[in-house]
Formats: sequence, C-alpha cells, structure tokens
Amino acid sequence: MLTPQLNSRPRIKVRSLPSVKTAPPRSNAVYLPPDEVLIEGELLSRNLHSYLRAMWHVLEPKPLQDNWHLGVISEHLQAQTEGQIQKLLINVPFKCLKSITTCVAWPSWEWARHPNTQWLFTAYAGALSLRDSVKCRTLIESVWYQQRWGHVYRLVSDQNTKHRYENDKHGVRLATSFEGLTTGEGGNRVVVDDAHNMKEIMSDTIRNETIRIWKESLSSRRNDPQVDTFTAIMQRGHERDFSGH
Repeated sequence: MLTPQLNSRPRIKVRSLPSVKTAPPRSNAVYLPPDEVLIEGELLSRNLHSYLRAMWHVLEPKPLQDNWHLGVISEHLQAQTEGQIQKLLINVPFKCLKSITTCVAWPSWEWARHPNTQWLFTAYAGALSLRDSVKCRTLIESVWYQQRWGHVYRLVSDQNTKHRYENDKHGVRLATSFEGLTTGEGGNRVVVDDAHNMKEIMSDTIRNETIRIWKESLSSRRNDPQVDTFTAIMQRGHERDFSGH
C-alpha cells in the first residue's frame, strides 16, 4: 500500500529528469519543428510522470489536476519498467486517476521504450478493461503520439480490436476480466485494476470467487516469473478483499 510516509524506506532510484513543459491544450496547439518534437519525445520517454502530464490534453479537455500521489504512483510503475520492483500493490481511493495512469499512460509510455512488452489487463468487469484499452489505443493513434514515437513501432491492422491489439514489434495489449480469462493468455506485465465491484464487496461468496480465480489462474499468467511483473491497483472495501489476501 502506498502512503505519504515513505521516508522510512530507501527511495526508488528512478532517473531524474529536468521539468518537461506540458503540451498545450488542443485549441492552443503550436507547431514544433521535427527535431524539437523528437527531443521532447526522448525526454518524456525517460519519466512517466512527465509523460502523464504531457499526454493528458490528448484524452481530456480539462486541465490535469496534478498531485503528489500521481508522482508516487508513476515513480513506482516506472520502477517496475526498469526492473526495480517485481510485485506492486497500490491502494488508492476512487476518482484519483488510478486507471488512466496505470492502464493508459503506463503501457503507452513503456511501448515508446520497449515496444515488445506484452500486457494483460484485467478487472472485475470486462467493460472497465475495455474502456481503458480504447483510451490507450486512441492515445497511441493520436497525432501527438505518432509525431513523437511513430517511428518506434506501429499497430498491426489485422490484430487491432478494442480488447486486443498488437504492434509490429510483437507487443500485445489484452483487456479482459476475471471471469473472461482464457487459457494461454499471459504477459510481461499483468495488471489488476479494481478486482472488486464495491457494490458487492460485502458478499463473502463473490469476494472469495475473485480470490479463487487469482490463486488458480491469474497468479500464473506472467510469461517469465523470474523477471515479469504483477501490479494491482484498487480501493479498499473489506479487510478480506483482494488486497487483504
């Protein structure tokens, strides 16, 4: 669980980066020379939090209300990308931008560095995973993203659906649900975003079914358990919920 009191533990050694100017809103977009665009892309690919701030205008019309917790979450997710953390559990209240940070910004940012990464996203409902999958694809296909990282990889047209798409560097992004997991699907990054429906959190039967699926199926979906990562991000609802387990 991530809390503000992190001083008792060594800080994660994520490479520092000078402040990157956030891209302007759509209505005030300005032209940048190609060389400056590539330089900005290189700088943003070094720091996930800077990338989150810069890409925000592509998906949301309102300015990003940045906060320290987005920096902390981004720092820990980047540490997973850089091999410093293998298993990560984040507990954060709802409406704190956990999904767009973890399921939209993070995979699109990492593909700019490592386009061969394979991602498996799951949630208590397939509609939630599908929502973030579409947002991530919209971001990747945007002019803003393509100008900066279109030379790194491209999406493959014959494997490009809302719940699953691939790129020409063998990277995959798959969105599913706990009940929708199919045999053989896995990834280098296995991400659980909201394991429970809070309307059903008091049901022992439903909670235990989620945990059963995790123990019997989802916990073994990393392609290489020695190096691949597992990430869970959710709000707490019960002392014996997925986080508690």
